[in-house]
Amino acid sequence: MNRSPRIQPCLGVIFLLAAIASIHTQARAGVTITASGGYSITWDGNDGDFFDAANPALAPGNLASSVGTQIQSSFLAASPHNITGNVNDGEYGNISSWIAAEGDATPYIGIDLNGTYDLNAIAWSRDNGNTVSDPPYNNQTDRSLGLYTVQITNELNPAAATAWTTIGTLEYVSNDDTAVGGSFTSYYRHQYDIARNDSGTLLATGVRLLVPGSGFNSITGTAIDELELYGHSPVPTAGLLSWVRGDGDVQTSGATLTQWSDHSGNGNHVTPTTSPPDLVAGAINGLPAVEFGTSIEHANAPVLDSLQDSDYEIFIVARTSDASNQFLTAGPSTPGVGEYELLFNGPAGARFTPSTDNATTDGTHADIFAELGVDGMFSDGRAHIVNTRVQGNEGFLRVVGMENGDTVLNARSSFSTDERLTLGVRGNSLDGFVGEMGEVLIFDHALSETERRQVERYLARKWDAPLNVASQTQGGIAFANQLYNGGAASAHQIDHLNNALYGNTESWLGDNTGGAGGFAGVKFDGAYDISSLAFGRAADGGYDDRAEGTYIFQYTLDDIDTNSSVSVEGANWVDFMTIVYDGTSVDPWLRHQYDFATILGVRAVRVWLSNDLIAIDELEVYGLATIPEPATIALLTAACWMLPRRRAR
Repeated sequence: MNRSPRIQPCLGVIFLLAAIASIHTQARAGVTITASGGYSITWDGNDGDFFDAANPALAPGNLASSVGTQIQSSFLAASPHNITGNVNDGEYGNISSWIAAEGDATPYIGIDLNGTYDLNAIAWSRDNGNTVSDPPYNNQTDRSLGLYTVQITNELNPAAATAWTTIGTLEYVSNDDTAVGGSFTSYYRHQYDIARNDSGTLLATGVRLLVPGSGFNSITGTAIDELELYGHSPVPTAGLLSWVRGDGDVQTSGATLTQWSDHSGNGNHVTPTTSPPDLVAGAINGLPAVEFGTSIEHANAPVLDSLQDSDYEIFIVARTSDASNQFLTAGPSTPGVGEYELLFNGPAGARFTPSTDNATTDGTHADIFAELGVDGMFSDGRAHIVNTRVQGNEGFLRVVGMENGDTVLNARSSFSTDERLTLGVRGNSLDGFVGEMGEVLIFDHALSETERRQVERYLARKWDAPLNVASQTQGGIAFANQLYNGGAASAHQIDHLNNALYGNTESWLGDNTGGAGGFAGVKFDGAYDISSLAFGRAADGGYDDRAEGTYIFQYTLDDIDTNSSVSVEGANWVDFMTIVYDGTSVDPWLRHQYDFATILGVRAVRVWLSNDLIAIDELEVYGLATIPEPATIALLTAACWMLPRRRAR
């Protein structure tokens, strides 16, 4: 009776995760910080940094002043506190501050970022400088104590009625400035690092600060002279034609999609058809995603005039468990069949047909499409990052960070009219997509490799859609201490281990003498937190031999040189999984994927084989780029306490 391979995980890589409290409170002299569940807020330790008594007292460059627009609940009628832009004009001082109107029961001041940004810090002050031209020629020490609430939104054009998410509160209780530097001087500038606890991106289209009290005559009525936001766009913005996010601005009627709003700023929204998809909360990695059902539900993306006869690039995060052909994008109607088509399954894991108008074969296949992987490879219920592009009139397909050299020439499509690209259905409206889409980005040109990897890594961490970090496309370098016939056989080469091509002619084979097996592996281009790997002897099913034996997988945290890694057999390598294929194993020659407890900071993986007859056509390792450990972040934060501070007044 067939059975699964014997998998023996090593105890050294079984990690126990402790439960984390949903609310974290950080108390320091003068301020009590309470972060909401899933978030962190940390004071950087400075008290009045960037203080300048001269005129003008300038704030550092930040997103609020460079791209933002001030939003507020109300204005005090009196000048100068009623001027739009005071809190993001880049200048400190009472004369350039905001105060809410008298009687405002829920005063707030905020910034519309006019786009989507990954935030990492926020700062504000009541009066952080300018004692020269700012009456009454001294720092204002009032209007700063009380409870502040930091909120973010991912809706476009944020306002009072927008859905806001609280990431934490800060209670200012001290106005002490009697010692050098002060313990915590509430009216001066303070900066706070903000983050998600899962290390994901903290995306926002707007930020607001609910402030204590209201009204000019209130003892606690708050003034803000500058609100600063720090971060960056998680994706390139040049040529970004349309950007829709399941966790972004999605308008629905009940659960049914009415508009998937464009975050690029171009107004290229995805709109519903007669069979619209639904928005489902927590669908992928706990985030909302748009779900396409079995009734050929689909939606319309931007007009194809923007892509006609030109290069372009598209990214999609998608998940399906359906083994039939699954169409993610296509031209809208006949002759839209064969235009801009991207699908899972069929004869390959994924296929991209950019155009039937002009396309010609590149010699790899006698066809006008690019293929990657084997049938069913990407219909495993996991979220996958799919990337298509036309670059220099050549069509490329990339999935989970892998490309394999199969391309299409003359790939620009002349099909456009005034119709729109569709999501979730083929142009004949007979073949659809059953699954979820988390995010779609469309560029009006092909990105650079650096930009492409930036988008991939942003999507991977956000949607828990890890990349194959072992692939050559991601910078992986294959190595081995054995090679059949010294490399004379073109079918069996070391670099076949990670070239994203499957089958016997794209495999690696050891000495093939019937002797002891050696090892083969891949060095990564950096440190990664890995949690899954896949391999096979001939994933296309063309051969069913050369698979039985014992596979011992090892990792190293060392930044090894490739040459030394093949010469050192034991040092610095740690066993983490053993797989035994024998005569009872189910199809051991096919590609199989194995998940394991996450291992942090890995720089290379290799496999020791029990005999030199075993062949491997591809070694895939899935993970996310390693981020600094909390201890490292704490040390960096502590270092801020050692910076020179503003002297006491």
